[in-house]
This record gives sequence, C-alpha cells and structure tokens, in this order.
Amino acid sequence: MEKREIPYIAPGLLGEERYLTDRVYPDRNTDYYWSDVWDPLFFADLARAGFIPVAMDHGQLGPILLPEMQTAYAVLDWEDLHVPGHVRKILGRGSLEGRGFALFESNDPNRVIAAVRKQFGEENWLTARYGKLLGELAAYPFPKGYFRLRATELYEGDLLVAGELGYEIGGTYTSLTGFSSRLREHRNRGTLQLVLLARSLQQEGFAFWNLGHPYMEYKRALGARILEREDFLARWLPHIP
Repeated sequence: MEKREIPYIAPGLLGEERYLTDRVYPDRNTDYYWSDVWDPLFFADLARAGFIPVAMDHGQLGPILLPEMQTAYAVLDWEDLHVPGHVRKILGRGSLEGRGFALFESNDPNRVIAAVRKQFGEENWLTARYGKLLGELAAYPFPKGYFRLRATELYEGDLLVAGELGYEIGGTYTSLTGFSSRLREHRNRGTLQLVLLARSLQQEGFAFWNLGHPYMEYKRALGARILEREDFLARWLPHIP
C-alpha cells in the first residue's frame, strides 16, 4: 500500500477561498489531517466544515490534533431510530425516574472524560491535551448555534453508567466518544442512553445525529444510514449557520 504524507492544516488554510471545496472535499485519498493549533475557535471551525477532530501524542511532534474528513459517516434520522427489544423492556417497566434512572446533559465534559479514560485506558485518543481543549470549548463564548459542547450522562441511582461527549452546531448533533459500564448488572445501559439521547435530540428540534465512523455495528443497529462523504456534506452543510 502506498504511504501518503498526512497534510498539515491550520486556521489560515480554512480561511482560504475554495480550499475546502476544491482541495479537501474532493480528495478521496486523504481523510486525516494534522495540526498543532489547539484553539477552541479553530476546533469549532473544523467541526463546522465537516471534520471530526480527534488527537494523538506524537513521538516527535508532541500533542497533535487529527481532524478527519471521513470517507463515510453514520447518520441517524429520527424516523429510522430502532429501539432494540431489551431496551423496550426497560422502557416498558414504568417511569425511568421512579426506578432510579436519570439522564442529564450539560457542557461540562469532565465526568464523561474520566469515565472514558477509566474504561479504555491507553487505547483511547482522548489525550490529556484534548481533554484540556474540551474544557476550553465548554467555556468559550461561541454565538448561539455556532458550536456547543454537549455531555450526556445516564445515572442509575448515584452511579454514572453510560455517557458520551459530542457537539451541537446549528440543527445538528455529532458524537465524539462515549462509554458504558461493563458490569453485568448494568447490561444494555449504553444502548438505553443512546435511545434516550436520540429521543431528546428529536424533541429539541435537531435535524439529525451525526454518529461519525460507520464501522461500529451498534450504529447500524440503532438505525443509522451510511452516507458517503459527498452525500453527507450535502446533508450537513445546509444546516450549518
């Protein structure tokens, strides 16, 4: 397989006329870019352009962002939401609140960050510098609709049993990362959190849910459709104010 150099990207490039439309979007041979710019506004502008930025600690370059313009995206439309039988059973047993479940959303990423790191350890792109940037994103005064970090937490009693981090832009919501408890007594809580979040996003008026990479089976099981980059951008860009 031919090795390709990962292109560098910075705020100035994003601002160049037709850089995205003529270079980034049509390039089917490149998905990852890299940057050493850890600026909240730059992160938001990458996300608005359709990138999903992750990160790594590079042996020579240090902490770097890895914005990915994916070749395909998993997208959930609300009419396609599939609620698995085991989750329907949980939902059908009366009030979730009455049985100790509670779903919260905020822009504070710290509890979910800690849970993700505890579960995945080093097998995780949520580096220390990326976690710091998430905190900066939560505090940054973006205009309404421009970008908002969103943390979702599902509690069972006092225990945080599932959750995820993502962001809102205009009429869209995008997932970044998440976790669910692996304890046997918390089985299916991750799927429950996803279903509850989907219903909440629909009630709040979001147009669709960008679940990112299409390779995880649980996304298809939830009802997501796989869109190639061109088709995804045709859906995505009209919703970005």
